[in-house]
Amino acid sequence: MKRVWLILCLVIITGCRRAPVPGMADVPNLSVVPRAAYQDVSPRWSADGKRIAFLRATPDRKHQLFIADATLKYAHSLLEPEVLIPDRHLGSSWERYTSRDTLAFSPDGRWLIFPRADWLADDKGERLPGIGLWLYDFATRKAKPLAVHSSRYKGEFIYYRYPQWSPDGKRVAGSADIVSLFDRGRDSDWGTWEPTAKAGERNALTFRQGIRRTISVPVTETLRRIEPGKEGATRTGEFWRMTPAECARLQSDPSQPVQPHTGHLAWSPNGNALAFTFTPDPLDFARYEIWTVARDGKNAHRVSPRDGSGYLAPVWLGNERLAALRKLATGYEIASWDAQGGNPKTLGRVERADCDWSPDRKRVVFATAWRNEKPTTLGILEIK
Repeated sequence: MKRVWLILCLVIITGCRRAPVPGMADVPNLSVVPRAAYQDVSPRWSADGKRIAFLRATPDRKHQLFIADATLKYAHSLLEPEVLIPDRHLGSSWERYTSRDTLAFSPDGRWLIFPRADWLADDKGERLPGIGLWLYDFATRKAKPLAVHSSRYKGEFIYYRYPQWSPDGKRVAGSADIVSLFDRGRDSDWGTWEPTAKAGERNALTFRQGIRRTISVPVTETLRRIEPGKEGATRTGEFWRMTPAECARLQSDPSQPVQPHTGHLAWSPNGNALAFTFTPDPLDFARYEIWTVARDGKNAHRVSPRDGSGYLAPVWLGNERLAALRKLATGYEIASWDAQGGNPKTLGRVERADCDWSPDRKRVVFATAWRNEKPTTLGILEIK
């Protein structure tokens, strides 16, 4: 009898527990440095250039939504800290071959899109961590869901990220992660809105898409556009492609295996040209190049030099000049050159590729290392 009571007491104390399932448990509080430390990440300028939104990361893997003025002299929180991405690190750096986790101001500055953990349940009732997108309303100081999953979600789009507002502020495009990539329509990423070319024309969404029939067949890389909400749109469809064979011919050593990949799409202000990164190896950032292509898909060519440095995140400085991040051994230089190519001019240096340009292209806000400074660990580079 004493043994029975001992067993019952142990059951009451410990509970009836199943063996843990990897990825299903709550995220533990893993503090590896003093809790007073923090790092501000994912900075994003408002469209009027007067505010900077960012996320404050702490060692317990929580993030808190913040807002600061354009000089970073003051900053205050908008929401309580929480675990935004339960099962992976926040990918807010431009040094990525897939689109990044980021914030997004609406064109009128009233709304701010941010990520938030979105727990799903499978058919067995097990919890799965996903990511939804939420809207913070500066008028009401409240947040509401924008793109979230149902509690019994059975689809494949688990992580919503990289929100992009249309110029009129009426629509939002984004990316979603899925697991299987073996058909034509699923390997899509890096969406951006294309400026209109004439009055009355609707903004089209431009995005990269890889064509992979099976896992053993090399991917053919394409750039595409779609006119949302318009059936039979004449501008919808592919307008540029790069096959593995053509990519191999462009390399100094054609015998090396290649995997063509594009990303970091950015339209010129007048919509005449699209800048993007192109690489034969998406995992080697030292091989990333900046390319441009005309609106009709013609005259695609490399504009960054082949100097052994990788180039990321192209930005237009007007319609005839480009800037991008040039990867260094430590940190990144901001290089600028004519849209047709040429020797780059160095504009400055930032510590991390987690950065954003001001709307007037005169300043760059960027993330720095962990510190205890206030009001923010972000830095600003003045472009001269």
